[in-house]
Amino acid sequence: MTQSELWLARWQDAVDFLETYHRKPSKFIPEERNMRSWWKHSKKLMNAGELKPERVELFKQLLELGEVSTSRICSLVSIFHELFANVARISPGYNMQFIGCLHLNHP
Repeated sequence: MTQSELWLARWQDAVDFLETYHRKPSKFIPEERNMRSWWKHSKKLMNAGELKPERVELFKQLLELGEVSTSRICSLVSIFHELFANVARISPGYNMQFIGCLHLNHP
């Protein structure tokens, strides 16, 4: 497998991940660390102007998809917090300690 084929395979894995889990890879989940490292390294190369020109546009698409996924999650978390704040207002004895432990699906 050539370097270009390997990079494209990793790019496709990252796109599939974003479309499946609607979030970026986490450094806290061992199975996702390699993808996260590839993502950060590619971003660093792009910002330094060292990413191959044919990869720049693809990586920008990935970053855009990642931002959409992240903003979607932030919107959902905001709605979640608002919903439970309303529940707590209606039921003052309701325990909301679990809200800080919001977990998203991951492999």
